Amino acid sequence: KRLFNRIDDLLEVKVPGTALADVADLLTEVFTGSLELILKVTEAHVERIFDIIIHSDNPIVKAQFMVTLQAMTKIEELDLPVGRNQALIVKNFCRFRDTFCPEVLAEGKDTETERMRILTE
Repeated sequence: KRLFNRIDDLLEVKVPGTALADVADLLTEVFTGSLELILKVTEAHVERIFDIIIHSDNPIVKAQFMVTLQAMTKIEELDLPVGRNQALIVKNFCRFRDTFCPEVLAEGKDTETERMRILTE
């Protein structure tokens, strides 16, 4: 709970790329199994995580923060999704669709060709 109170600081801290994956792991642990903290997630938290994912060059950092987003959307023990958080995440996927995984989310003829290449590999 004390870590959640510092979530804004954790999301703004400047650390080397690989250490940022550790921050994502820490945040994932904070949210896993904590209904109270999951319900305190704000749109600003989700937007900052997307900002980190988009601007990171490290695929491990991107993957770890995706796991953090997943932990924010579901109360594991109850297998209960949190619709509000899911909606915030989907909203940001739509907002950043041209920059976030463009080969999957973007539109256009080149994108369609790239999708088919990925699927057939």
